Amino acid sequence: MLRHMASWSRWMLGASALVALGAALHSYSVSPEVVPLHYGVNGVADRWGSPLELLAVQGGLVLFGNALCVGLPELMRRLPSKMLNRPDNEYWLTPEGRALAGARLADWANVLGTAVNALLLALVLLLGPTDGGAARSAGHL
Repeated sequence: MLRHMASWSRWMLGASALVALGAALHSYSVSPEVVPLHYGVNGVADRWGSPLELLAVQGGLVLFGNALCVGLPELMRRLPSKMLNRPDNEYWLTPEGRALAGARLADWANVLGTAVNALLLALVLLLGPTDGGAARSAGHL
């Protein structure tokens, strides 16, 4: 069962990353010359910039988050046992326990990464390209 979860969770992480990056590229391709880059607590854009800057931030967030989700379980597998702090070390630091812990961490990291990619995708879709009217009225175009 663990191998089955590992395969679908890694597949979902990769697929969600590709979809989030594709949405960011699409947003870049249809954006006006000036786009909002940050929103204040009142929901009004308070920082403006180029679509390329927005693409770099969106793409960087997706790539960095996915690198963490793939890299941290791999780091745990390679660390010496004395550097790992887990409850019931007598079980988890045996070879079979350590392999199981690494597999579980990788699975849950993939699930978490997929959820973060879905959140970033939702933000791209909800806050996607506008007609630039707000930028014009704010004097940014």
